[in-house]
Amino acid sequence: MKKYFSLILCGLCLLNGCGGGSLGGSPNGTLSPTSLAFGVEVVGAASQPLPIALTNSGTATLSIASIAATANFGQANNCLSTLAPGKSCTINVTFTPSASGTLNGTLSVADNATGSPQTVSLSGNGSVTGPSCSVQGQECGAAQLPACCSGLVCVPASTRAFCEP
Repeated sequence: MKKYFSLILCGLCLLNGCGGGSLGGSPNGTLSPTSLAFGVEVVGAASQPLPIALTNSGTATLSIASIAATANFGQANNCLSTLAPGKSCTINVTFTPSASGTLNGTLSVADNATGSPQTVSLSGNGSVTGPSCSVQGQECGAAQLPACCSGLVCVPASTRAFCEP
């Protein structure tokens, strides 16, 4: 009986794989939003961070190899090297223009999902005179901060206020 049971288990391992791995699953890393616009920032000064969610909507663990932003943009995150199915982590992106004018960049996440790297388009405008208004998600309300851009209002949060629709 033991021999018969062992043969069945061995056959199942051959069909489905053994060793603690996923049974036919695959990771799926998605970034949201897929683009960020920072508005106008003073050359050399960092913007307020704007969040991007990295979510594993797949059925296997997402292994994150790297998270990087191109020149004029920076990132800080709470992502570990792996992300379980159904879980998310946050990547906070900042804009620090090195020159006046429109500056574009990319946030890239390299991982083991199909379509890697996943990317987010980034844009912002550098100015030597400073911002004329704050875009969605940027801090507002203090005397030294510009007013919210058209269509946005300054909404109080727990310790600060942010421009929101």
